[in-house]
Amino acid sequence: MMKKAYESTIENRLKVFDNMLEGVAVHEIVYDSSNNAVDYVIIDVNPAYENITGFKREEVLGKKASAIYNVAIPPYIDIYSKVAITGEPEHFEAYFEPLDKYFRIVVTSPEKGKFAAIFEDISEYKTTEKKLKESEKHYRLISENMGDVVWILDINSGRFNYVSPSVYQLRGYTAQEVLSQSMEEVLTPNSYQSIIKNMPSRINALKSGDESARVQTNEVDQIRKDGSIVPTEVVITFLMNKKGEVNEVLGVTRDITKRKKAEKAIHKSEKKYRQIVETANEGIWVIDNNFNITFANQKMAEMLGYTIEEMIGKSFDFFLFPEDIHDHNLKRESRKKGISERYERRFQNKNGSEVWTQVSGTPLTDKNNNFAGSFAMFTDITKRKKAEMQLKEAHDHLEEKVEERTKELEEAYKALSESEEKFRGIVNNANDMITLSEVKKNRAVGNFIEVNDVGTNLLGYSREEFLNMTPYDIVHQDTDVSDAEIASEMSEKGYARHESVLIAKDGSKIPFEVATHFFKLKGKDVVLAVSRDISERKKAESALKESEEIYRRLLRESFDAWAIHSEGIILAINDSAAKIAGGNPEELIGKPILDFVHPDYKEDVKKRITRLYKEGGSEPLYEEKFLKLDGTPIDVEVMITALTYKRKPSIQIVFRDITKRKNAEKQLKQIIQELERSNKELRSFAYITSHDLQEPLRTMGNYAGLLKMRYGGKFDQDADDFIEYIESGAQRLKDMIQGLLDYSQVRTQKREFTEFNSQEALDNALINLHSSIEACNAEIIYDKLPSITANKDQISRVFQNFIGNALKFRKEGLQPKIHISAKKEEDEHIFSVSDNGIGLEEQYKDHIFEIFKRLHSIGEYQGTGIGLAIVKRIIEQHGGRIWVESEYGKGSTFYFTIPITHVNS
Repeated sequence: MMKKAYESTIENRLKVFDNMLEGVAVHEIVYDSSNNAVDYVIIDVNPAYENITGFKREEVLGKKASAIYNVAIPPYIDIYSKVAITGEPEHFEAYFEPLDKYFRIVVTSPEKGKFAAIFEDISEYKTTEKKLKESEKHYRLISENMGDVVWILDINSGRFNYVSPSVYQLRGYTAQEVLSQSMEEVLTPNSYQSIIKNMPSRINALKSGDESARVQTNEVDQIRKDGSIVPTEVVITFLMNKKGEVNEVLGVTRDITKRKKAEKAIHKSEKKYRQIVETANEGIWVIDNNFNITFANQKMAEMLGYTIEEMIGKSFDFFLFPEDIHDHNLKRESRKKGISERYERRFQNKNGSEVWTQVSGTPLTDKNNNFAGSFAMFTDITKRKKAEMQLKEAHDHLEEKVEERTKELEEAYKALSESEEKFRGIVNNANDMITLSEVKKNRAVGNFIEVNDVGTNLLGYSREEFLNMTPYDIVHQDTDVSDAEIASEMSEKGYARHESVLIAKDGSKIPFEVATHFFKLKGKDVVLAVSRDISERKKAESALKESEEIYRRLLRESFDAWAIHSEGIILAINDSAAKIAGGNPEELIGKPILDFVHPDYKEDVKKRITRLYKEGGSEPLYEEKFLKLDGTPIDVEVMITALTYKRKPSIQIVFRDITKRKNAEKQLKQIIQELERSNKELRSFAYITSHDLQEPLRTMGNYAGLLKMRYGGKFDQDADDFIEYIESGAQRLKDMIQGLLDYSQVRTQKREFTEFNSQEALDNALINLHSSIEACNAEIIYDKLPSITANKDQISRVFQNFIGNALKFRKEGLQPKIHISAKKEEDEHIFSVSDNGIGLEEQYKDHIFEIFKRLHSIGEYQGTGIGLAIVKRIIEQHGGRIWVESEYGKGSTFYFTIPITHVNS
């Protein structure tokens, strides 16, 4: 008796191993001479391994992983060898490059040196998770699996009007051969009877308005050309003509041979290795034919918050929420019918919380092929499900409608491409505007070739007008998304979804949400666009934005304090406002607002409040006086805005105490007046002093000149040198005094700014320097210079100074080369004057613009040391910047900027 039970247990485990939906492979580690794990050999696999990887059992048994997958290092050797040695199970998710798939892998060790890998293809889940991370969920048109067979049957003749070419892969007949067959010739007798026996009642129900009778799914056996039988799943849809008569059947047939084999095989199983199940990272349980739990692993118990002992014997329903029991009963019936399924199921944890799982359920049968229970594996997807639900709540209804409409269109175009009347009937009954547009050879979108009645009604164009236009003719320029962005998305994904503003015939602008998709129609590329009027949604969004703007404005415009009053009574006030008024919010709420306005300003305040109640909007920032609770006047800066507060027309006051600022302004004004008086006296002193110095300097210079003229050469050389020193010293002092006058006049004398071409200022400078340029044979190069707004004489002086310095500080024996250029950057012109002269040492760059700053002795180079200081003051007077870049011995480049727009100074 015990031997039979043991054999039965072993048999059941083998059944489960052979018929699990997850792939299972048992391996043995290969070690090198140093006892390092270098590879592993496959010693057993289940059929699911073959289905998922594409490798046959006989191709892999006894072979090393590196050879099977054609890689240098066997995949995940570190993890697998660790489990094989320690016996501790591992689980992980990974991208398996040799198969270009993502897997969820559970690794256990049935005995030391060996390990078993249970893996599930989660590529689809990975794609879903990736989409969930994006800011919004993309809608897509469901493409038809061309492995399925699409057909149309004439009910009256019992013959096929259309069969897709994929029928050849299914039955071995060409589409042309099938067109000559009847339904009875296609199906086995039992299948034929099961299809036609309830057809009349369904047709009558459909005519009576029962739309649920239109579509039905059946499993039927079909006869192949070689006489063999192929199991299929058929979805049939009744089609009606314009008279309301059912005249055709649209069918989609799918080969379910593999599924049937899996269903039959799964009936034999329990598990091959109980240890694999018990240590798996997925929840697993087995239930009997009464749907009571007979086995559960530790992961399943942990997932639901129970012990294994607490779960055994309980009904499946015990762990469900009451509202989910009905759906479970439907799944229960599917199991009884021998159907394996993957689906999502919500469970109730012992603590009452939700646990969402991905269920892989398979029915179990006894030796007589009777239903004996089911085996199920559960993956905890609670986190993912919560994320899906959050996204779905926002767009669920819209997604459902778009998917529904696009599915109808896709099926209609692919299955009924030769029946334009049927297509037109579908699209004209849609709730959205649907258009088809041709695609030109250059991939540009051309004219509309089809539009439904919704489109003509929404935009007001006739069908003929539509067909003479392109989508670009009706898209308004307000549309945010560009054609290039749409084309890029469609090229990458095959579809695109965006918002667009379309122009109706009467000129009105209507916002739409548009889903577009490329596909072929009768061998030509076309664009299908499904457009939904979102005017109401936009209005709702606009209203929401307006509401949010009130609160944002309250925060944005709140300088230090705010209060809200209605009908002259304070309704709300913040702490800052109450503090300024000398109280707290509780004692201020309910008081008249005018009690806090200075008498000198009350009439103006009343007028502003009246105007805001009447016209709305807000008053710009202004200054007035408020009174504190104790009557102390304070200066305030105020902004008032009309709004609705607690359903009452109200006024919001945002203000700040500027008493300290006003006092500071008075003090600053006094200081400025003192500075202006001091500067005026200083300028007068400088002018008078310089002019008083000019007269004795002229006398000194004139008499030195007379001495030189009368007595030059009549005394010794020292006398001639002394006369020369007097004359040159007087001239230098005169130049310095004139330089000081020029330096002070840059800011003191008002000069008009005009618009002129800066080339004119450069030409004037070159004329003034003509003799010096000729004397040293200098080469002057200049680019095209821009028009600027400035003082022409001063800009000429800037050019003259820079070019003059370049001529003065030239290299001995080298022809001077000077390059003048300008470029535009943002809101300014940047001018540069470059030379090949002696250059500057790094330590002097920051000092050359200082007044009287000379880098060379008078004997080496003439000059007063004021020229660059004057240039710096001129440029700053124009609102510009000035600097130099130089390398000693190689030359210098002086830069200055002039703003592009300039107010007259």
